[in-house]
Amino acid sequence: MLFKEHRLFNKGVSIMVSNLSSKKKIIWAIDVFEDDKVSRLNLISTLKHLSSQRPVSIEPVYVLTPTDSESNTEETELWIQHYRPSAEKVLKGVIDEISIEGLLPPVVITHSRPNREQTVKALINYAEDSNADCIIIGTHARQGLTRLFLGSFAETLLLYAKTPVLVVGPNAVRTQINHILFATDLSDKAHLIFENVLKIAIDLKAKITIFHSLNLSLSPLLQSGVSLMGGGWVTPPDFMGPAETEKQKLAEKWIALALEKGIIANYSLSMGEGSASQAILKDAELKSVGLIALAAESGAAEAAIIGSITRQVVREASCPVWVMRAK
Repeated sequence: MLFKEHRLFNKGVSIMVSNLSSKKKIIWAIDVFEDDKVSRLNLISTLKHLSSQRPVSIEPVYVLTPTDSESNTEETELWIQHYRPSAEKVLKGVIDEISIEGLLPPVVITHSRPNREQTVKALINYAEDSNADCIIIGTHARQGLTRLFLGSFAETLLLYAKTPVLVVGPNAVRTQINHILFATDLSDKAHLIFENVLKIAIDLKAKITIFHSLNLSLSPLLQSGVSLMGGGWVTPPDFMGPAETEKQKLAEKWIALALEKGIIANYSLSMGEGSASQAILKDAELKSVGLIALAAESGAAEAAIIGSITRQVVREASCPVWVMRAK
């Protein structure tokens, strides 16, 4: 794998902080009955760092749903009435043991159908109604054939949420965010995401690496299909030259925009053998970044991308992963 890095610095540019006056709201999607203490501790460390950098409000939210798909409406309401007090008690007990600046009282919301997709959408609707700036969630990142396609709550959330989602995996041991790696195909849509990454960088006083793998420029269905089957894509030599030049020019414009806002930025290009996800993870490790930012879409091809690139990055990244969708 060959990485080329282009840097551009301007120490004389002051950071624009006019947008720091408004408090950001974070929805913490928490499973009160989860026993994975490592993942929860990693997530709590990330929340503490976020709250230490700027004013935030953090609302822990648990979605309570019945477990019996055959229950009728009356039985479901009785089930919720019976178990909601227990869920609220357990949730309060968990939150009372946590000290994070800006932590709000926990909330239990209910959904009448034991369907993962609908349960996720109930959380999404709550986040949108609350005008949340992001949803943060932990994940086991389990592997195996049972996870070949989208299945977990976190992955379903990534597929449907318009609100940015911050995923903290079990390997996310780096929670101090002073360097963000933005993995992008440098498209027009991705530029909208980059503007959001700039806002995050301003809030966290972090520098940005604009990371591009030439594999990200290929057909999404082809690239995701290769990744899902465990193979790699070797970029044709005659494609690499012109593509590298074009992407570098775009990246330099993005770097200039970052500098206008007082953010130190650089460009890192990956060329050669291997999947895009492995290239992202490798560059993130080389630079010891504290956050990986990715774009998500909603079409069939983009759903396949979530099922390959984003999933692998979330599973293996040693830092949180922020997934955003262009609005």
